[in-house]
Amino acid sequence: PSLPAEMTVAPLLQRAGKTDHRPYSVTACWICPDGMGRPVQSFILRFTRLEDGVPGSSQHEVQIPCHGEEETVWSYGSTVSLANVHVNLAGGVHYVMQVRAATEIGSTNGWGSASLPLLAPPDVPLQPRAPSCLHRGDTTLRITWPEI
Repeated sequence: PSLPAEMTVAPLLQRAGKTDHRPYSVTACWICPDGMGRPVQSFILRFTRLEDGVPGSSQHEVQIPCHGEEETVWSYGSTVSLANVHVNLAGGVHYVMQVRAATEIGSTNGWGSASLPLLAPPDVPLQPRAPSCLHRGDTTLRITWPEI
C-alpha cells in the first residue's frame, strides 16, 4: 500500500462574506490528491504566520476529518472547500497555508506548496482583566493589569 500522492497544486486562501463580527471571513480550497487506491480520510491544514513577509516559526495545524457523509467524500481531482478558516488565527496577521492528505495508510510524506499570503480579518480587542493598585502615594496611584 502507498501513501497518498503529494499535493502538487498550492491551496487558495480567499476573502469571503462576513460570517461573524469580523469584516470578512476566509475560505480555503484545494484539489484532492490521489489516495493511491484508498479514500482520503482527512486533511491536515498548516497555517504559518508571516514575519516581515517570510514564513516564521509560529504555526497552527488543524485536522479536517471526513465523516462519511456524501457531501464530504473526497475523490481524486475534486475541489475541497472549507469556510471560516480564520477562526483560530490572529486577526490582522498575514498567513500562508499548506495541506497534507491522509488515508488509512498514513499521510503524505511532506507538505504541499504554500498558498499565497492572506491577511486574517481583524478582530475586536479582548476586554482587559480587572486592574489592581500596587502602590498608593499621597498624590499618585500605580495601576496595573495583566496582559491577555
